[in-house]
Amino acid sequence: MMAPVQGSVNGAVVHFDEDYTPDESEEDDRLIPGVDTATDHGACERLDESQAPKDSFNIVYIIFFILGMCSLLPWNMFITANQYFSYKLRNTTSNYTAMLDESTPLQMMFESYFAVAAMVPNILIMLLNLALQHRISLQVRVVVPLIGMMGLFIVTTILTRINTDEWQTEFFIICICSIVLINAFGGVFQGSIFGVAGVLPKRYMQAIMSGQGMGGILPSLLSIISIAASHTEAESAFIYFLCAVACMAVTLFAFLVLPRMKYASFYLNRHSELTKSKRIEDLESTESFEKVKHHQRPPFFEIFWKIKIPALMILLIFAETIALFPGTISSIGAIDRSNKNWANDYFTPVMCFLTFNLMDFTGRSLSVIQWPTEKNMILLTILSVLRLGFFPLFALCNIHPTNRSFNVVFNNDAYPFVFNVLFGFSNGYLGSLVMIYGPKFVDLKHSETAGVMMALFLSGGLAIGSVISVVFVKII
Repeated sequence: MMAPVQGSVNGAVVHFDEDYTPDESEEDDRLIPGVDTATDHGACERLDESQAPKDSFNIVYIIFFILGMCSLLPWNMFITANQYFSYKLRNTTSNYTAMLDESTPLQMMFESYFAVAAMVPNILIMLLNLALQHRISLQVRVVVPLIGMMGLFIVTTILTRINTDEWQTEFFIICICSIVLINAFGGVFQGSIFGVAGVLPKRYMQAIMSGQGMGGILPSLLSIISIAASHTEAESAFIYFLCAVACMAVTLFAFLVLPRMKYASFYLNRHSELTKSKRIEDLESTESFEKVKHHQRPPFFEIFWKIKIPALMILLIFAETIALFPGTISSIGAIDRSNKNWANDYFTPVMCFLTFNLMDFTGRSLSVIQWPTEKNMILLTILSVLRLGFFPLFALCNIHPTNRSFNVVFNNDAYPFVFNVLFGFSNGYLGSLVMIYGPKFVDLKHSETAGVMMALFLSGGLAIGSVISVVFVKII
């Protein structure tokens, strides 16, 4: 019988066998389609919960919610500032108007270009993060990207106070470069937090997914409030982007608090031991899981093969979403123009951004229901494929009223609202279920890598969707 090893990190006492190696039964404690392991898996999860300290006041859940919110906030802040960028890229030889029939080529296409600039580097960085996550400490992979994104948003905020009418092209290039860098930082940050959540019980992955939903709602609300509270697009954008800087600061503080939570330390220090990075008793009193490097290379292909179905589903779901949102949906104009203030200033922020993000958040929050279950991936696959039907539905709405190549079939403003409700909800609910299930198909010691890999496929879907978005907008 092996001698037990006891360690204490941040006040949490954890016991391990010194030469611990998972036995055969533990190696099989994974979710395999077609094999009923739910009972054993659930027992293991209950055992973990019974041994772990309590998540007092749900503080760890709230921290993961905040981390999830910030993981999508940078991208959503850019795409939701639709009116600001339309103003900056307007035809400066005539009086500015929000009417679509006066849109310049850059005004019509900037959202699709932004999507490509965001998603392509994001997936490349995700690949790099997957390859190096076992060699770079969690603290570095989270703190450095947050500081980098905060600095770039400070630059973006300053640009709102500068007149760029004489150098619109240069301004557009600066914006593209900022988006590339912000999403490169965001790729590392997002992959890291998904990896961490994969180690904890399922509800913490759900916390990140719900937080991402709030990361869409918050910019939508800030956009509407800043438009109502200011007289010019530049003033509105200044308030708007300044709020983004504040959100980054709050997120950084939340992450720095996480290692002090005994509940988080229990799971993550145990994971560090199982990955053979360092024995718990070797951790210095000032060192915990967020500073530990995992030098053992994970079996990437083996992990992918176990999570291939949820990985491919998350890729499909988010490819469908970014292909239509925001590029296509934000191009839908109001048919009823009796109230010009509503039609020009508020229709797109409400119909496109607020509606989608509210329903996306609702879907992510309801994913605690977890139906279909992880044993019914076939039904999840069918539901994900059915979302392709939104392409013709949105294409037949009032997209680009004076430049469209299709006749308007759904000639009432209620139609895009209804379609977007279903579109946003299905994205949030199905995407959350797949992300929650993915890391649970593998052993605990590989769950962080599985979480990072799921985030990689999510980013891959966004990258593919961004390219489809450019093509689809040009076609219609």
